[in-house]
Amino acid sequence: ALYQKIYDAMRPRAPAPDLVVYLQAQPATLIERVRRRGIAFERGIGEDYLALLAESYARFFYHYTAAPVLIVNSENLNFVARDADLPQAQFVLGQIQAFRKRYDEASAAVQRAISLDRNYADAYALLAVTLISTGRAESALAEIETAMRLNPAGPSVYHQVLGRALYFMARYRDAVASLQRSVEMNPNYLLSHLLLAASHRSEEHTSELQSQFRISYA
Repeated sequence: ALYQKIYDAMRPRAPAPDLVVYLQAQPATLIERVRRRGIAFERGIGEDYLALLAESYARFFYHYTAAPVLIVNSENLNFVARDADLPQAQFVLGQIQAFRKRYDEASAAVQRAISLDRNYADAYALLAVTLISTGRAESALAEIETAMRLNPAGPSVYHQVLGRALYFMARYRDAVASLQRSVEMNPNYLLSHLLLAASHRSEEHTSELQSQFRISYA
C-alpha cells in the first residue's frame, strides 16, 4: 500500500492515449524475436524473464482503465519478415479503427485485407460488424455468411454478428437461433446474452401485434 502511494505521487503525468493496442505472444515466440533482432544489450534476456514480463503485462492491462485496450494475438504475425502477413496488418488496423468507432476507415482497411486474401474469414466478419454499425445490416448479412462459409468452425462471435444482423433486419426468430448458438459456444459473452434477450422480447412483441391484428380483422 505504501509503495502504491509513493508511485501515485511520483508517477509521470503523461496524457492518457485514445487507445492501447497490446500485442500478445508466447514467451518462446518473444525470445525467438529477441534473438533474431540481435541487439547486444538484449542477449542476456532469458525465456523465464520474458514469461514473467508477459504475465506482468497481462495482469497490468487486465486492470488498466485509463483508456480502451485492444488485445491482438501476434503469435503468428511477422510484419517484418513476411509479405503474406500484410492482410493481417490491415485487419489489425481495421480492428483499431472499429474500436475507435471510425467505421468507414475500419471498413476500408478490412476491404484491403480481403483484397490481399480472399479467404480471410475473420476479415469478412469484421467487415460485417462495420456494416451493421453504419446501418447496413442486409449487406452485413452477406459478409458474415461468407465468413461462416470460409470457416464453418468459426468462433462464437460469428454467430453473434449473424444474430445482430438478423435482429436489425427484424428477423427476430432467426436472430434468436443464431444468438443462442453464440451463447452455447461462449456462455460468458455478455453482448450475445443482451442481444438474445432483446431478440426474444422483439419476437414476443411481434407475435402479440400479429395476434391483435388477426383478432381485429376476424
